Order: sequence, then structure tokens, then C-alpha cells
Amino acid sequence: MLIHPSNFQPNPQIRQTVEQNLGMEPYNEYFHRTGPLVDIYETIEEVIVSCEIPGLEKQDDINIHLNGRSLTITGIIQRASEDTRDNRYHRTERFFGNFYREVQLPEKVDEEKATASYKNGVLEIRMKKQKLTQGKQVKIDFH
Repeated sequence: MLIHPSNFQPNPQIRQTVEQNLGMEPYNEYFHRTGPLVDIYETIEEVIVSCEIPGLEKQDDINIHLNGRSLTITGIIQRASEDTRDNRYHRTERFFGNFYREVQLPEKVDEEKATASYKNGVLEIRMKKQKLTQGKQVKIDFH
């Protein structure tokens, strides 16, 4: 049976049982394996990718690469700079470390006109769609 996301009610007992038996490692492993979660949508002129990446501290912590219809996001989320030598953690759910995410875009984009901004843990990449050409008639030289 499929449930529409707006009608989904999480079961806290199931989550609690999973966390007690498996811890948060499956979540962290999933994030590390798949990378940050993304939304991809388009307007008439742009393809926009919105990506949740909380914990980035500086511009050098993330790289964005465009190649045709492929978008690759790589980076590192540093552990908070708090002194943790004397702390005994009971639970660590927040992801940190290297991440990698590659997605296919719905349209070809103009790589030179892409922009990106990062605010409140959300990375937004805006890419102008490549203008479609009508093609070109090729003249034939007869000899």
C-alpha cells in the first residue's frame, strides 16, 4: 500500500526500537552513501537544486561541479570545534565527515551562468537552461 507523504504518520515506537537496536549508524551510513538530500525543480528559464547540508563552516568545505546534465556536490562537514576529550557521548546523530552526491538534471544547463548560495544550512544552486537551437541547415556544394 502506498501512502501519500502528507498522510504519513511516523510511528515513534518503531523508530525508538530501531535506534535502541541499531543506533543511528544506519542513518549516518545512508547519508554518507547517498549524500545530502536534494530537491530539483525548474522554472521556464532555470533548473534549481536545493540541498540540505547543515554544518558547513566555510566556502572551501564544499565543491560543486557541472558537466552537461550532471551535477556533483562534494565536501566535508567538520565536527563542531567544542572540546570533546572529556565528554562521554550517549548518542551522536549528526552527520560529519566527507560527503558526495551526484544527480542528473532534467535539462542541459549553461555551466557558465550557474550560481550558488548557502544560507541556514541550505545550499541553493541556480542554473540557466541552455537555449535550444532549431538546428542549422547545411548547404551542399555540388561539383
